[in-house]
Amino acid sequence: MTIAIGVPFEYQDLKCALVCADTKVTATDGATSSGAKVSISLSSRSTSFAIASACEDADAAKMLGEEIMNGLCEKGDNFFNISAVVKEIMTEWHAAYHGGKAPDIQYVLAAGVGEFCGLFFCSPPNTVLRKTGPFAIGSGGRALDPLLPDEQAPTPTMNAAIARAAYWMYRAKQYEGAFCGGETHGFLIAEHGGFGFVVSEELEKLEGKGRDIDLLINNCILKMFSGDQGDAQRLYLDSFNTMYLAFAKHIADCNLADVHYLNNIRRSTSQMSKQ
Repeated sequence: MTIAIGVPFEYQDLKCALVCADTKVTATDGATSSGAKVSISLSSRSTSFAIASACEDADAAKMLGEEIMNGLCEKGDNFFNISAVVKEIMTEWHAAYHGGKAPDIQYVLAAGVGEFCGLFFCSPPNTVLRKTGPFAIGSGGRALDPLLPDEQAPTPTMNAAIARAAYWMYRAKQYEGAFCGGETHGFLIAEHGGFGFVVSEELEKLEGKGRDIDLLINNCILKMFSGDQGDAQRLYLDSFNTMYLAFAKHIADCNLADVHYLNNIRRSTSQMSKQ
């Protein structure tokens, strides 16, 4: 399996979504290799889509994912048609196995169509669920369930969404390392067909801070239950505050994404409509 994550976010006044996945591929016999599990597709009708998969059969997931993306680029120019288009493609694919068992596949799908941008959980033959909060699929998702905010939580900014995803990726790779690992690849999708790219090198550096962040939090909990009082606790909080602010500054200073095309497509479309 794998770890793939979808996170809605806002950039300036745009509705956007992040889709990211690891690159570790584990075969049924335990052999491992590396491969991309997230891809992006753009259409001439100013729509954009990103998809990431989780499946024991990586080739089957890739093939079906390509069919879904092609179908969306051809027919998904209305946000409210997306579920129907994806269900039709997945159902036809699933039926082709006849009496055999089709591979279990899950997808994180992001769609930027018109004034809409949203995330979907998809699984053959006909499950397509709209998601309004962060969610994860694959084996690594088990390690993230206690960490993900509920769907009522405020929508994060772009940097916050990517930084949180980096930490969640670290946790998945740490606690489900048999199935999750390698680099993390990610794409950004925006309404009006905008798109962007996560800077993998910066994301990797941020993931590398995960262990230090865990130690900071765990030490805080241990100190809380130490039984110490007064000056001993205040002295520790001074030290905690210094380290906390250093981590927060590092995260704020990271250049996590290339956003050149996240808003330019909308501007170009607006300019054409005025001509």
